[in-house]
Amino acid sequence: MKILQLRTINPELEDIIINIDRSTHIGRTKSTSSLTPGDYHETTGRPLPADFYEAEICFQLDSPTISRNHALIRRYSNLGGLLTGYEIVDLNSLNGIKIDGKRVQKSTLKPSAALKIGDIEFKVSYTESSGNNYALLVGNDKGNLKGVSTDIEAMQQFWGRRKGFTSENISTLVNGSANYSKVFAKLENAKRTCSDESLFVFYFSGHGKNGVYLSDKRLKPETLYGHLNHIRGRKLVIIDACHAGDFAETEELPERTLLMLASQKDQRAHEEYHGTLFNPDYMGNFTRALLKMLDKQPHEINLKLVEKELGEDFRLYARGQNPKVTGYAILCPRVKTE
Repeated sequence: MKILQLRTINPELEDIIINIDRSTHIGRTKSTSSLTPGDYHETTGRPLPADFYEAEICFQLDSPTISRNHALIRRYSNLGGLLTGYEIVDLNSLNGIKIDGKRVQKSTLKPSAALKIGDIEFKVSYTESSGNNYALLVGNDKGNLKGVSTDIEAMQQFWGRRKGFTSENISTLVNGSANYSKVFAKLENAKRTCSDESLFVFYFSGHGKNGVYLSDKRLKPETLYGHLNHIRGRKLVIIDACHAGDFAETEELPERTLLMLASQKDQRAHEEYHGTLFNPDYMGNFTRALLKMLDKQPHEINLKLVEKELGEDFRLYARGQNPKVTGYAILCPRVKTE
């Protein structure tokens, strides 16, 4: 299925990509949390057109020229129900919408059109929904772990070989860069980038207890899940840390989420020397075991069914480390073909 892709072209702005596959509200809010479209109803005194209530999800853009309720983007179909494109509707915003330099109240969004919402300019294109997977790989060694950087590099290489992932949609944050504000920004980006058919991967390597330790603060399970609730598609969470089982101590996971945890709630996770004389690297035992197993599977594999095989890994078993896999059944994408 084709989805609408908006990409910023302002030279002074960080690159922002928004993928849209259903009715979407575009606006601005002072809140740091994602809101459902209905939450915006009380934030403006201007009357809202009926189109506003069609929105299923919302994206926030950080600019004073963006109104709290600025625009609605929706799909439209022909009489036979076949999807034919997307259109944008102005929600009585102050600074309006322009298409190719002309202010509009409503307009179809054609490929290569220049769209301006407030002062943010986008190039319009269409893309396949199956090609926008996203991975956020986070590691923090806290100065006393030896294998975190190798874990992140190995994970980056692994997902780069799998269908739907490119170097552009695999982000890594390690040590000093692995702070809360940067992790938060990347999660916000995933909310805009992922579509209903996407696979979002969150991986962490480092210390953990009642969450995982970033460089400046702890990321608790409930905080991470709050973000995942607003990321579309399937979500895979891989935690290689002590007490990773804390992430399973919840009554309800976010929808379509699978957890792959290196240890139970009361267990430590271990790293060891896994290199050779010419490549003396340490790795987390769980990360090594997981990637070793998955590299043997060039085709799709149901990740929910690998817990037993992981638990039989010699180094994990010898260390008394029992991985836990729970949640939604997710297929690991197959290796890219030429």
